[in-house]
Amino acid sequence: MSDRDDFRELRDKIEDGTITGAKKEEIEKYAVFLSKNGVADEYFSTDPRQFPQVCETIRMLLLKKYTEEIDRQTTAMQKTNIDLQRKSNELSGQNKKLQIVVIVLMVLTILVAGIQIYVATRPNEQISQGVILLQDIKISLTKTNSVHEAAHHPSAIPQGIVQKKALQQKQMKHTLNK
Repeated sequence: MSDRDDFRELRDKIEDGTITGAKKEEIEKYAVFLSKNGVADEYFSTDPRQFPQVCETIRMLLLKKYTEEIDRQTTAMQKTNIDLQRKSNELSGQNKKLQIVVIVLMVLTILVAGIQIYVATRPNEQISQGVILLQDIKISLTKTNSVHEAAHHPSAIPQGIVQKKALQQKQMKHTLNK
């Protein structure tokens, strides 16, 4: 587009009031056009007071568009901040629950350890009686094993029985040989 086309477009939008609905990019284009050397003399020579008014209008509209854009970004950032705060609060609540669980587990661990230490260090009559009973059983078993072993030991067998057995074995061999 030429400068002349930009001027006509700008003049038409100002006259019919549609300049206020122009996009930020269009307003920036008009601001660039108005800032060029010689524009005031060439396009506003018939009414020189109109040039500063048009420039002020474009400047105000551009400022409005920048402010609107900043407002949109600020709103988006506020929503993000609110979401982050909500998530932070949720995590904080979960963290508190987890801390309570950890504390309960620690107390239970200490309690169980205390019970184990108490049981291990106190004299227990039932345990003592059990040890004595086990010792009695061991002694009884030892005596039983000794009697059993003694009964089957060769020296425990009377001499007459041994001789009688030997004689029986000889007779069997003699009978088998015939």
